[in-house]
Amino acid sequence: MRAELMELCPKCDCKDFYAEKAFPKKIGIAILLVAIIASFWTYGLSLIGAAVLDGLISLFVPARLVCYRCRVVFADVPVPKEVKGFDHHIAELYNYR
Repeated sequence: MRAELMELCPKCDCKDFYAEKAFPKKIGIAILLVAIIASFWTYGLSLIGAAVLDGLISLFVPARLVCYRCRVVFADVPVPKEVKGFDHHIAELYNYR
């Protein structure tokens, strides 16, 4: 399924998608927790290191499409340029339908 041809979600027929990085959230939280604990001994420098590490990871991790309505993740589909990141306003519109 090509991204240019994907206008509707195959599961719920939603037309709105957002892009997110395909990085496991548990690993990101673990990096942050280690940096917070280490900050007591590093005087906060570990937090800067965690921020740099996060920036480097985000450069190399691919993006994926997610449907706003049913939250189905399309990891094998290239993300078009017009698809933006998560928008709370659009998500709230789907929560109240």
